[in-house]
Amino acid sequence: MQTIPLTPALFMNTLLTAAVLGMSVYLFALNKKALIRNQKGWRLILTGAGLITFATAIGVVEASHNLVTIYIFDDIALHTFAKEIIGYLGGFLFLFIGFLSWLPLVEQLEESHANVKLQERENILNSALNASPSLIAISSVIEGRHREVNDHWLQTLGYTRDEVIGKTVEDLNIWPTPEHRDEVVQILAEEGRVQNYETQLRKKSGEFIDIMISASKIVMDGEDCVLFIAQDITRRRRMEAALIDSEAELRGILSNMEELYYRADENGVITFAAGPVKEITGWEIDEVINMNAADFYASDDGRDRFSKLLKKGNGKVRNFESLMNYKDGRRVWISTNAQYLLDFAGEVVGVEGTVRDVTHMVENREALEHMALHDPLTGLNNRRSYEHHLNEALARARRSKVMGAVVFIDLDGFKEINDTLGHNFGDEVLKLTSKRLRVITRETDFIARLGGDEFCVIIEQTQNKEAARIYAKKMIEAVSPDITIEGKQARVYASAGVVMFDGFEPGDTVRQIIAEADKAMYAAKRSGGDTFCFSDEIKSARA
Repeated sequence: MQTIPLTPALFMNTLLTAAVLGMSVYLFALNKKALIRNQKGWRLILTGAGLITFATAIGVVEASHNLVTIYIFDDIALHTFAKEIIGYLGGFLFLFIGFLSWLPLVEQLEESHANVKLQERENILNSALNASPSLIAISSVIEGRHREVNDHWLQTLGYTRDEVIGKTVEDLNIWPTPEHRDEVVQILAEEGRVQNYETQLRKKSGEFIDIMISASKIVMDGEDCVLFIAQDITRRRRMEAALIDSEAELRGILSNMEELYYRADENGVITFAAGPVKEITGWEIDEVINMNAADFYASDDGRDRFSKLLKKGNGKVRNFESLMNYKDGRRVWISTNAQYLLDFAGEVVGVEGTVRDVTHMVENREALEHMALHDPLTGLNNRRSYEHHLNEALARARRSKVMGAVVFIDLDGFKEINDTLGHNFGDEVLKLTSKRLRVITRETDFIARLGGDEFCVIIEQTQNKEAARIYAKKMIEAVSPDITIEGKQARVYASAGVVMFDGFEPGDTVRQIIAEADKAMYAAKRSGGDTFCFSDEIKSARA
């Protein structure tokens, strides 16, 4: 047998071949798990091994050729060329066998890596399910067999995982009735999903909890399943029940009050009402809820005026009086005390307040005010109202630069009528005189009874003195016709004094105008009565 000379080339080829074989042993035996865990690591090592393999391919073939030709075919009688061919074929065969030995390793590593990734994803999903505050369960559609549940589901219902996984709905009896789950599955089949379905679940202890379920269809290991995601709403239900009880208690308290209590949202929609609702509004409580507060106001701007007062009063309104539409069409006066309704953050979310019927109070007040400004016998304005209105008429005349006139009327011989026909007849004469004056005056004219048989008419926006003269003449003529009452007849005449004003004359004051009109009226009486005089004409005559 021939001895192989240890040349540098042979030494390097043999060393590289050993390195490839050693790396293969390392990959298969020593650090396989570490490579599987670290994808980049094992890919880097495989790539390096491949590079080394291809880099030393010639050396491996050369070393294999030497082994075949020297050790195996050295003593066999073959041609040198044949030995060379067989040697090189053996080297390439050795290299090919080494390459084939790498393929199962690569495939195994890829499969193992995929399994690791799948396991990692399953771990992430399980962690997400168990970290969720919702109750999550996966069960088969047909039997309702539980395939998976999260930790919160187990903790809430009081089970262990071994007690649940693989058990059917009938085994656990967690639904109030089987029909409840069947209804969820039916909705899921018809609509493709279930959202916010409220029901109950029975805990292991037998106690029920209120839940709100959402569900969808999934496939798990080839089986049609249902994914249930539920929220425990037991606390919310209890709070709602407590709120209902508190509202009922509040209604009971307010029902004994004389005032209506209400709440409205920021758009004015009534959300709560209690107390004498029907007595004040005419509507039942259920009818009032969801009505808009603006619909109750008799005037279109009633709600706007109320809102402006709320803002102006820093969120509070006291004794706001307004006309309200009663259900039967009547109008009643109400008084409202209200304030902003705030949430926990201090934001305005509506209005709350009380309402009371003040119709009688307003009517009594208006009656008193009317009595204070009107003559009780004729219903005309009295002296107090006359002086106030005359002062305003002077101001308007100054602003508009339009003349006005005051006609002061006194009945002639009225004292004799009272003495001969009686005071009742005299009262009727005064009433009839006031009616006659109303007939010939305009709506813008102001008529007052100053006392006794004295009347006064304020005429605004008179074109000139001649127009006032015509007007005064009509008044005298209107008062003069005979009066017959209960078979008694009397003839009434009148004398009048007329004062023109424009608001700029030095004498245009309330007291001076009244005094001048009174003087002009007595001048008319002295001339024989049943006529009128202008105050400026008396002054000219005196001059």
